Amino acid sequence: MSLMECFRSSAALLAGLLALLAVVPDVHAFKVVIAPGKTECIAETIESEHFQVPGGARIEGALFVSPKSPHYVPYVTIRLHSPQGDQMWSQQNVQSEAHFNIAGRGPGTYKVCLYNGFESHVDVVVDLVYFTLGHMRRPGQVQVPKGTEENRNKDLANKDHLEDVKRNVMVVGELIDILSGEQKYLHRKLDRHIETVKSNNARTFWYAGLEVLVLLAVTFVNLAVTTGYFKGLPVRITV
Repeated sequence: MSLMECFRSSAALLAGLLALLAVVPDVHAFKVVIAPGKTECIAETIESEHFQVPGGARIEGALFVSPKSPHYVPYVTIRLHSPQGDQMWSQQNVQSEAHFNIAGRGPGTYKVCLYNGFESHVDVVVDLVYFTLGHMRRPGQVQVPKGTEENRNKDLANKDHLEDVKRNVMVVGELIDILSGEQKYLHRKLDRHIETVKSNNARTFWYAGLEVLVLLAVTFVNLAVTTGYFKGLPVRITV
């Protein structure tokens, strides 16, 4: 095989990989504010290429729920809908966070619908950290062609081999998306925990200070009442 043919084979392989990376799903993150009694839906379209890979395709995502006011508890209902419109999964009365990992039902547009119940009495902020597709199985091994250089170049240019490489690169891209989403999820969970600890410390400090002030006030009142009671009584000195 000539040098020009080898170059064309390598160029075809590189072009196939670049085209594949263009269709790898991104980890979409959204943050929406939902009023009581309202519903917001977030959509994600999955192309058919991702369902041609062997293994169980899974629709995965994670989110946090926070009330606009700390004096109210949010009650959010989450529903995941398939491209056919049927409900795949739901969870009610979500007050803090939720995670879903459901078997996919073919290519198309999936929707996560978030409903803030009237019982929340307050706007809620829903932070959808990630919403994407992944596979249960690990990507298969890519068979490295063996033999002479001419045979290896022919095998690399083979369409079946290119398709095998594309599928494995696509699964790796999905895995990277999920790992990136999980990393964001854990970071935000840690940030929420730190904020909660700081808030609890601040409340504890002010509550303790208020208790001290109340105790001091009660002590002064008792002293004043006791002193006033004895102050009006006659004093008798007996020798």
